[in-house]
Parts: sequence; C-alpha cells; structure tokens
Amino acid sequence: MPFYKRSEIKEITLSAQPTAVFQNLSGELIKVGFVTYTKGNLRNPHYHENEEEFTYMIEGSQFMILGDEESLVEEGDLIHTPKGTVHSGIITSEKTVMFVAKSPAGDGNMAQDFKEAKNAEELISRLKEKYEELT
Repeated sequence: MPFYKRSEIKEITLSAQPTAVFQNLSGELIKVGFVTYTKGNLRNPHYHENEEEFTYMIEGSQFMILGDEESLVEEGDLIHTPKGTVHSGIITSEKTVMFVAKSPAGDGNMAQDFKEAKNAEELISRLKEKYEELT
C-alpha cells in the first residue's frame, strides 16, 4: 500500500524510549515514523551503530545534544544524525511531534539499532540543566 493516513497508523511504545509514542512504517531500505513526546521527557542518550537518521521537527521544541554540538531544535528544523553519533534531547514545549527516517530498514523496529551511550548520566545531567534554563 503506497498511501498512509497518520491517524490510521498504530501507536506503540518501545522499551528503549518508553516516554515516547511511535507510529512507524518500514520499506525495503528505510524505516520512518512519527514520534511524539511531552514536556520534560528525555530522549535517552544513545547512538545507532549501523543506522543514519534524519529527524524533522513538525511541532514543538527540544534542546538536543548531537555529538559535540548542542542546539534548541524547533518546528521546521531538520537534524541529520550520522551513524555512530551519540544523541539525546529533552522536550521544552508542551508536546513535540517529529518525523524520523532511518536507514537501513533492518527489521522495521525503530529501536532495533539502539545502543545506550556510555556517558548517558553526564548527558542527562546536561539536558536537565538546560531544561531548567530554558523553561
């Protein structure tokens, strides 16, 4: 089926990112999905050893750490995460909706290649610090 209605895509949660709601689909070479978080929720610091990722912020904002860089990401922003790059974020608006595309598709699970960052605690501390500053 080449046409999809977002309202008809099943909502799921994934143990790797339990504070998010995912609606995902998979093709032969790429997997895509809508990901929704609410204010104050963290995207667990992680990397993808075998996947590269593009994220388009449809709604809301988050403070994000991507490798050695930090930025407030807002509606209309596009983020490229090369494979192997540690990334994380904390939601600064009431809600965010992101469109995520990852390649390769693998088994279609958006968290298939999720690897926890070794410095996760340090990154979570930094995210919480910025959250307090920004909200």
